[in-house]
This record gives sequence, C-alpha cells and structure tokens, in this order.
Amino acid sequence: MAGPVKFQGPCKSLASVRVEGTLQALVEPEKLKSQDGWVVFQNIDGLTVSGGGTFDGQGSIA
Repeated sequence: MAGPVKFQGPCKSLASVRVEGTLQALVEPEKLKSQDGWVVFQNIDGLTVSGGGTFDGQGSIA
C-alpha cells in the first residue's frame, strides 16, 4: 500500500468494499502521525466490508 486511505461519506446509497488480497500498512508508522489512521471509514451508513482478504497492520515490524 502506498499510504493511508480514507473513505468518507455521507453516501447516497449503500456502500461496499471487497478485499480479496492483503492490504499492508506502511512499515514507518511515523508517516501516519498527521492522519486519522491507516484505513479509515468515516460517516458511511450501511457499509459492508467483505471478501477473503486481510488487513495487515504489520504490528510486529512497525
């Protein structure tokens, strides 16, 4: 992943995100200091996150 991502509503219809692979956080957490987080879903009613993918925050490395 190149950097943080933010999905921000409101949305006029239902929203869905399908993750099939691995979303991997940056190894340098200091690059997120000015951000709300690594992956942010904000003000989205009826959001569905599905798929067989993984959110890898790289906790042991970062």
